[in-house]
Amino acid sequence: MGKNFDKEKLTHATPESKATLQQFEEEHKIMLPNGTKQVFSWHVRFTGGYGGRIFFEPRLEEARIYIGHIGKKLPTVKFH
Repeated sequence: MGKNFDKEKLTHATPESKATLQQFEEEHKIMLPNGTKQVFSWHVRFTGGYGGRIFFEPRLEEARIYIGHIGKKLPTVKFH
């Protein structure tokens, strides 16, 4: 297992912009299993009759990827 999250392996995954995370940080914070909140930035889009996002947090030191949100798009500087 590598020590870095390789975005190239998930070709359709993108992080939120810095501007979005500054303005909507609380809306992007999601509770982890250990009870702490983490800003989830990485996401993939899905489209169709119900378009939305799947937000995830890679944790390579734990050999896990946490799924934090599956559903409607979270607020961004372009969409809120």
